[in-house]
Amino acid sequence: MRFVLYFLIIIGLQNIVVAQDSIPVQKNYRILFFLLEDCKITQAYIPTINELYSSFANDSIHFHGYFPSPSSNNESVNIFCNKYKLSFDTEMDPNQIKAQDYEIDVLPQVVVINPLNQVIYQGRIDNLFERIGKRRPRASSHELQDCLEKIKNAQPVIPQKTKAVGCALTRFD
Repeated sequence: MRFVLYFLIIIGLQNIVVAQDSIPVQKNYRILFFLLEDCKITQAYIPTINELYSSFANDSIHFHGYFPSPSSNNESVNIFCNKYKLSFDTEMDPNQIKAQDYEIDVLPQVVVINPLNQVIYQGRIDNLFERIGKRRPRASSHELQDCLEKIKNAQPVIPQKTKAVGCALTRFD
């Protein structure tokens, strides 16, 4: 009787280990960019955003862009996306639903969401801009890239929020 009980326990533990090993580590991470097509800081970040997309987008890491400004329209956004060759899907957020969900007040800003729908990073792309009008020759801190590297390498990401620098998002009253 003990043998049968031990055998069942061992078989049960093996099944648990197999089940844990089969859980995908990086599934459906969402990288959400909040952009403003006529903001010079947004325009300055597009090469970096495109590079990050080329390096990290895959079946498990999805990039998406939102244009939540009342001044944005389909025509200006399409021109912007074509001019800067954005390769990921974008859409208007005319009622600022997504922007409100993440309390977006400055553009550009990025939000990284894990498979459990938790925000694990929000804020600036990097520290290229210290403040409006103060641009560094090159970024020395790459918060978004560091977060994406950890996701890609199945390392834990400690949730972090940084202050975005850019154009203020005009809110609806």
